[in-house]
Amino acid sequence: MRFDLVALGRQLEKVFLAVPPAPATRQRLEAVLEQGDFPCSDETVREASTVLLGCPEYNLC
Repeated sequence: MRFDLVALGRQLEKVFLAVPPAPATRQRLEAVLEQGDFPCSDETVREASTVLLGCPEYNLC
């Protein structure tokens, strides 16, 4: 199951970010994914997306 969470996180990073995320951003993303329901609910994906949309790396797009 852990692999699936990592795969989801990496896919969201590819969708939202033009550069790899900083370690702190990746940690926040993984924390949100681990706390959410998996298989992921819409709420989990929404919260994870919010983490990426609010990070400095997103502003480089």
